Amino acid sequence: MWLASISKKNPITKTTIMAKDWSNTLRARADQILGRVLDGVGDPERERSFSMCLTHCRHRAVSDNELARLPDAFRCGVARSLAGGPLVVHWTKGITPTLSAEPCENLKLVRHPTFGALLPQDCGACPPCRAREIVEKTGAPCTLSREELSA
Repeated sequence: MWLASISKKNPITKTTIMAKDWSNTLRARADQILGRVLDGVGDPERERSFSMCLTHCRHRAVSDNELARLPDAFRCGVARSLAGGPLVVHWTKGITPTLSAEPCENLKLVRHPTFGALLPQDCGACPPCRAREIVEKTGAPCTLSREELSA
């Protein structure tokens, strides 16, 4: 999976603008930039656009040719240290929906003790959070359904 992300600073305060506060125009411009950054890599028919707290992001699946060139150790590695769920998934193309890549259903904003910024905190109990926990613990995709994770 390829990942490209972009953030935007307020020109006056020099602080990073929360991605949830971006205008549709700014997000569209960011999508254009991310498309150019990823030009020539991965499979542009399999990607997703989403926002994290401070960044607008694009995941793009590796191409079959890229995957074939990766060493076995890469393909057998275990996923670790997920960044948490997205705040919003804007669009997907050619990717099977995955619960672990969906936003928390009960997201809370918690003030960071040092920086004072409100940061998202996953609830840990909803199906997307439980799916992320399974991926984190096993290193494998979560194949359980929303109903199974809700039980």
